[in-house]
Formats: sequence, structure tokens, C-alpha cells
Amino acid sequence: MVISEILAELTAKTKDSELGSFPKYQDVYRNAVQNAGKNSPFIIYPDKSRSFSDMIYAFGMITSDDSPLLLMLSSFLFKRQVGGINVYFDDGLRTYPHTHNYAEFGYVAEGQFYTHIENRDYIFNKGDIFLIGKNTTHSENLYRRNSIVLFFSVANNFFDKTMHHDIYDSETEKFIKNIVIGKGFSFVRFAPGKKNSQVPDLFEKILLEMWRPHPGTMHLIIGYMEWILSLLPVEYEVAVQQNDRSTVGDFLFREVRRHLENDYQSITLNSLIKLYGHNMNYFNRLIKSKTGMTFSAFVQNIKLEKAEFLLRTTDFPIEELAKQVGYENLSYFYRIFRKKYGLTPHNLRKQNLTIGPSKPVGDQTRVF
Repeated sequence: MVISEILAELTAKTKDSELGSFPKYQDVYRNAVQNAGKNSPFIIYPDKSRSFSDMIYAFGMITSDDSPLLLMLSSFLFKRQVGGINVYFDDGLRTYPHTHNYAEFGYVAEGQFYTHIENRDYIFNKGDIFLIGKNTTHSENLYRRNSIVLFFSVANNFFDKTMHHDIYDSETEKFIKNIVIGKGFSFVRFAPGKKNSQVPDLFEKILLEMWRPHPGTMHLIIGYMEWILSLLPVEYEVAVQQNDRSTVGDFLFREVRRHLENDYQSITLNSLIKLYGHNMNYFNRLIKSKTGMTFSAFVQNIKLEKAEFLLRTTDFPIEELAKQVGYENLSYFYRIFRKKYGLTPHNLRKQNLTIGPSKPVGDQTRVF
């Protein structure tokens, strides 16, 4: 079992690197993310929602019957950051509530997973796969019971039409649009409906690729994830839990962000005003309160994230790529791109092409 092999490797490397209690770890984690700057794939907005600038993020939570120890493994696809942490926790601990604007799949490989979603408690059983909805407030309940839960967070860019994969020409496209990147649900539960499904094995393959990456890792992981998405509606029983609470501001911001991410090249404040009826000051205040950015800065951030994604996943000429994300002035594009990422578009692409196999972190604990 791939998970067991990685756990043995991780335990051997991190057994002396505990960070103390879990509440202490959470404070360390939040401070590290908020202060990491350009090198961190994570973004935490003022409203405490999370985003990240990588494409796929793998995260594992492992607990045991005989020890109040939480073993966590973590890896990003593009950043090639791999590491693990051991943390002690009190039985029944509930982690901090949080939200994020990306799709987060969970797979219960062993035991059960206890979670608190939008003021309700839920239990996912061994073999279940679940998808936490965007902007859904949730937290985890940790118990001293044998469990292994794998999480795979998928950035919005993964579903970008520019990828031109066959998956978007199938019935699965409707599933992706209405469920994975849709709106109005707290979570989706996929209960095993067919024996010997390939999905659990594919999740383990992704985990192994991210734990021991090589030059072909990116393409394999993208393929595995698309394969999973095509199998879930066919081999699993799907149950959708709708959102039962949302403030007007939260709902409107989700809609605005969805429009910006899908049509960032042409949407303006004036078009949003015509679409929703609010005035310019209202939209500026709304976006500022949720992201800490002005409208123009938020749109620019979305464009640059799209550009970074295209640089890493396509061979489009940089001038053409800049135009695709809405920048005709190449020198301006270079300037703002370098300010955000610390590298020119050319150097970032060169770095991505020349990076070789990486290894799990040695005796050091890395907090992402």
C-alpha cells in the first residue's frame, strides 16, 4: 500500500520534530502562511478564506488508536515542496473553521473522518470521497482513532478551458461545471457504488507522484485527476448537500469572483453594476473587505495567476500568452509579473522546465 510506505518513510524522518500541541501548530501554520510572501503557494485573504497559486495540493491527516499524535504529510505540484509534521492533539479537538475558493477532495482510506460543515456535524466512512464546496465554512474533529484521510485541493486553473483536454467534450463536463466548480452546495459525498473502483488507486498514485516527483510528474497527475473526475459520477453514488445559509454579501462576492475568474479579460466594474444593480462604491468596498485588494488589483492578481499557470503548462510564446490574459503591453506585463513572483515569465518557465526530481525533506519539518 503506497500510503503505508510513505507513512513509514515520513515517521522515520519526522519522529523528533514535533511542534507540540495542535493549537500551537495552528498558530505557527497561520503565521507562516501569512508571512511567507512570494514563496508561499498559499494566500489568506482578510476574511480568512484561503487560496493557493499552485495547481494541485496533496495533504494527508493520519491518527492512531494508541497515540494522541497527528501525522501530516504535504506536497505541492509545481512548488515541489514535500514534508511532514508530527503534532500532539487533545482527543476530540476541533480545528479552526476556514473557507477556501478551490475544490477540495477528501478520500477516507482508513477509519472515519469527522467534520463540521456549516454548523452541522458529519461522518465520512472508509471508502467515501467527499468534495467540500467553495466558500463553505468547515473544520475537522480529531479523535484518537485509527484513520487516514487524504485531501487533494485543486485550483481553479485546473479547470481552465485552455487545457483543451478531452474531458471537456464528454458528459463529465456537466458534472464538473455543476458540482465541482458549481455553486450552492456545502459538500458532495461520493459513496462507493461499484466494487473494485480504480479511484482509490488513482488517489494513491497521485500521492506517490507528489511525494517522489520526477520530470513527468505534472502530466501524470493531471491525467490521474481527470481520470478520477470521469469515474466519480459513474462508479459512485452521489449525494449533494445544499448550502442552507449565506449572507447577501457572501453570496454576491462568490458570484462576482466566479465572473471575474471565468471572464477576467472583459469584465469591468461597469459591467458588474449593470449585472447586479449595485453602485461602484459598493463593489469596491465588497471586494476590499473580502480580499484586501482594490477591484483593479484583484483582477490583475487573477490575470497573473492565469499567466503563471499557462507558463507552467503550455509552450505558448510569452507575448501570445500575455495577450491571452489581457495584456497588450509586454513590458508592463513583465514588470507586474516579476513584482508578484520575483521572476520574469521567461525565467519562471525556464525554472519549471529544468527542475529535476526532488526528494522528501530530510530531518527538517517544513510548514506550508
